[in-house]
Amino acid sequence: MQISVSDIQFIETLVRQSGMQPQCIMEELGLPTDLFETPLARVIEFADYIRLLQRITETTGDETCSASLRQLRVGTSQYLLDTLPTGINLRSAMQHLAKGYNVVHAGEFNRVIETKKRISYCIDDQGFPYANFILEHDRHSFIESIILSVHFLFCRLTGEELLPRILRILTPRTVSTERASFLRFWGAPIIYGADYHAIEYDGRVAELEIKNAKFKSITNIFELGFGQQFTSDDDRISPVSLTRRIEKALAFSAQSQPVMARHLGMSVATMRRRLKHENTSFRTIRSQVLNRRAQRLINRGDRIESIARTLGFSDARSFSRAFITWNDMTPTAFQRQQVP
Repeated sequence: MQISVSDIQFIETLVRQSGMQPQCIMEELGLPTDLFETPLARVIEFADYIRLLQRITETTGDETCSASLRQLRVGTSQYLLDTLPTGINLRSAMQHLAKGYNVVHAGEFNRVIETKKRISYCIDDQGFPYANFILEHDRHSFIESIILSVHFLFCRLTGEELLPRILRILTPRTVSTERASFLRFWGAPIIYGADYHAIEYDGRVAELEIKNAKFKSITNIFELGFGQQFTSDDDRISPVSLTRRIEKALAFSAQSQPVMARHLGMSVATMRRRLKHENTSFRTIRSQVLNRRAQRLINRGDRIESIARTLGFSDARSFSRAFITWNDMTPTAFQRQQVP
């Protein structure tokens, strides 16, 4: 899925607000360094948009990516998923998430509306404490991308493809414009000029059982439902190096080699052979990606135990051993080096 850069130009400001240089981030993520210079003429993959938000989250420690004046500590979304009750249906999961996000955002911004034949997850951002540089168009795009992420989350929780069960999408946009990339995904009617943002399903999905409630290392809501959404269909047939595709997927979660091979639609043996032609290995790529993330989180001041959990290690000791292998020093020694 591709989105117009003009819809997410606020990302450039978010990057600068976090103290980073846009060109450096673009280079690090393998994106054009002039991406935001001609936004109306450029598009990027939705997965790359998520990677940009994830990078900002890791730097700021804020799940809202500094788009809100009220910061949301990293780990909030992970906690809400970890505290989902067992043996529940989608209705209860929706209600749990809506209530949880309302508590942490200190407002009634999320709610679930259910009638006899419909159930909707709604986000009403009126009164939300956005940062001053977030304009009305930015707010629409931001929440529409959250609605899309929430949909993928519901699919992942239930193990069902829910796209055919969507009745309509609601948005406060008054008219349909070219700058509405996140609305192009839906094969359902779009209702403009609504009082709030919402995704409305056939009411029968409310009874679907929650089957997959275990998530690891979630840094913000945008990552919540992405399972196999990391790579676009275009990526699967393009000449993009396999190394780069694996790096992009690992940016979301520390997947194992067999899981990565399945994700890429090939056997482990084929993946190994192709990586050998690129003079690397899955283990090398994974270590490099994890090390870069580890260094960023240490620079941000995160505790070693927290970093270990975020990167998928069983405990701080296992993470420290890996870090020493990567850098010839302990995480604590690396941390001391960063202090001016």
